[in-house]
Amino acid sequence: MNRFSLSKLTAGLLLAALAAGAQAADVSTVTDTVKGRAPEASNVVINNQSRPGIVPVVGDTVQADYSYADADGDALDVATFQWRRAGAAISGATSNTYTTTAQDVNRGLTVQVVPSTDPARTDPAMGTPAISLAMDVVGVPYYPKPSTTLYTWAQAKSHCVSRGATLLTVAQLKQLYLYSTSATQEGGAGANDEMVTVHGWPFRQGDPYNTYWALEEDSSSLGKVVYMQHGSQANSSKANLLPAACTK
Repeated sequence: MNRFSLSKLTAGLLLAALAAGAQAADVSTVTDTVKGRAPEASNVVINNQSRPGIVPVVGDTVQADYSYADADGDALDVATFQWRRAGAAISGATSNTYTTTAQDVNRGLTVQVVPSTDPARTDPAMGTPAISLAMDVVGVPYYPKPSTTLYTWAQAKSHCVSRGATLLTVAQLKQLYLYSTSATQEGGAGANDEMVTVHGWPFRQGDPYNTYWALEEDSSSLGKVVYMQHGSQANSSKANLLPAACTK
């Protein structure tokens, strides 16, 4: 083999090596990350889970429901929630359900939903916030609002019977107080005027207007009463004139 032939062979091998290297470089070129589209929540609504289809009252549990979509077909990973009262975030209310309180009455309850996909697999992973329409929470619909009329214990019973109803029991009055106000326990520590300031029940500080007749009686001369500014019970002469609330 002459030197010329060797030189041609060597040149051919070098060219082949260079071409292969160029191809390898092309294959290993890093491309930019492809941006997808953010997940979306829509049709956010508040549904009453305690009494479906009914406007929520204080103490009802409501739930945030919504529609989810992602233009890239990415599955929902997690959704975050924030309940709001009159537009302001409610501290700690970050679940998809919420139990209403007296502070929510007529304050425009809304919920914000933010859907997210798996950030390890998708980009962008977080959607934009979607907010429900405002829903009003009502106060005390279970029992007709009492009038300012005062009754003896016997008159109070007769008044309720004439309406096809009965006096509220001690337990019902206590439950109503705790259920409908910000108090967490009965007694002086949680005393408040929310039965009148929030719910419009007619009473004022001091007897007799803050004391309501209960159905139970203690004796032939004493009937049970509940103080609706702190939820405590007591006995009162059946001859006393006090307000009354009825239930059917």
